[in-house]
Amino acid sequence: MGYRQCYRENNVAVYFAKGPGNRVEYETIEIQLLAAGEFAGKLYPPREAFPSSAAWGRVGWTFTSNSHRDPLAAALAKARGLIGETERTREATMSKEEGA
Repeated sequence: MGYRQCYRENNVAVYFAKGPGNRVEYETIEIQLLAAGEFAGKLYPPREAFPSSAAWGRVGWTFTSNSHRDPLAAALAKARGLIGETERTREATMSKEEGA
């Protein structure tokens, strides 16, 4: 399946994928930031990545035409919820720092 980013705000993105037949899929993810490193003898710079399979359901979610009447709306709602959580966490951290 080929993936195409259709929405992004900060570290939250929604990707569109077209599967076999008429299956439509959207994936909402928290983009993972990977440090520079070496893998199989090759050096890699810092980079962004999809969550691992093991992290799916915690930082990545799939919405399909088989599971949702409007998978894009469901994926965007999840993305907006994640962005709101990030904003609330940042505001709480700032309030703590200001009060310290």
